[in-house]
Amino acid sequence: MNTCLKTVKHRLIADVPVGGFLSGGVDSSLIMTLASRHSSGINTFSIGFLESDFSELRYAQQVAKVIGSTHNELMLSENNVLSIIPMLVWHYGQPYGDSSCIPTYLVSELSRKTVKVGLTGDGGDESFAGYSRAITNWYASIYRDIIPERLRHNIIPALCYSLKDSQLSGFFKRLNSLNQLSMMKNAPIYTNSLSWLNNLNELQGPVLKNYKTDVNSFSQSRTWNNDKESFLIQVLYDDFKVQLPDDFLVKVDIASMAASLEVRSPFLDHEFAEAAWALPDKMKLRFGQRKWLLKRIAAKYIPKSVIYRKKMGFVLPMKHWWKGKLSKALSVLMTDSRAVQWGWIELSPVMKAISEHKDGKEDHSTRLWQILCLELWARIVVEESMTWLCSLADII
Repeated sequence: MNTCLKTVKHRLIADVPVGGFLSGGVDSSLIMTLASRHSSGINTFSIGFLESDFSELRYAQQVAKVIGSTHNELMLSENNVLSIIPMLVWHYGQPYGDSSCIPTYLVSELSRKTVKVGLTGDGGDESFAGYSRAITNWYASIYRDIIPERLRHNIIPALCYSLKDSQLSGFFKRLNSLNQLSMMKNAPIYTNSLSWLNNLNELQGPVLKNYKTDVNSFSQSRTWNNDKESFLIQVLYDDFKVQLPDDFLVKVDIASMAASLEVRSPFLDHEFAEAAWALPDKMKLRFGQRKWLLKRIAAKYIPKSVIYRKKMGFVLPMKHWWKGKLSKALSVLMTDSRAVQWGWIELSPVMKAISEHKDGKEDHSTRLWQILCLELWARIVVEESMTWLCSLADII
């Protein structure tokens, strides 16, 4: 705790106004609670959504009230974001596949109106096993120790396949996923069932078919001696080596710079990270509860209703928005798709995904976002066509 206090206090040192993001989750709530002890009435900033099933605003409001911060909010709708998506594609300079760059930019822009430096809670999940990957792999390691290898390789996959259409299909689908996970030699790779990774053969155009995708390249833990470390440590090592530097820090860095805001992450202080890394696994993941120690510390200052709730993450209600104007915009772009013309992707699986999502048959929101970014990147960055730096509302 003293290390955490020290690193937060250190990052409040500035000759310009300092505030912080407050999502309503454990990490940002704890950071801003500690910051408020050194800076009374500190500014906090939150993003909310009209779709209540995705909005954490009520939790952020609870925390802001408890710590006495000067709270600032912005409510987002589908119409709010249509105008900034092409601009963000230009800023990122790549077909960046994480749609949470949108609220990250907007909360940075909101913050910059009042402060010049913002604190974030980045790094807490990576140090204290906050992601579902941690607990999923924990279950998989227990399962692997209990179920003989012969059953996992032969009997269970056949059983799950034969009963995939039964009344218990959901159970056997989860069992098959757990079984596959248990047979991975190293910490699980960064695949996402909502991405195109498992459907590349269907999506790839003739140009990309010449390139092979080695999904094992997403795992970094295989580069060291796994036998001497726990399975949880291997997973967290991957978080630090892959997801944090290649996704989350890129997202925050570019979004905040686009808004001219300096962002500081107390949990990524080397002393704090080293102290957290030295803790035993049971301090991070205990009896299926993630971030066990960090939550116990946070619960001393923050309402337990905020701390002990289901993790939501900083995500947008894309599953709702892709049934409206976003799907219309992508459909228009795909009628003259550069990605299709240049042989990167095939058109039919994209149009099928749009149709299935609009009809409520499947949730393709992540896949469709990736295609939208790819198409806009091809036009704005590769073709250098500034005419596409417009609101997506203008093309539908």
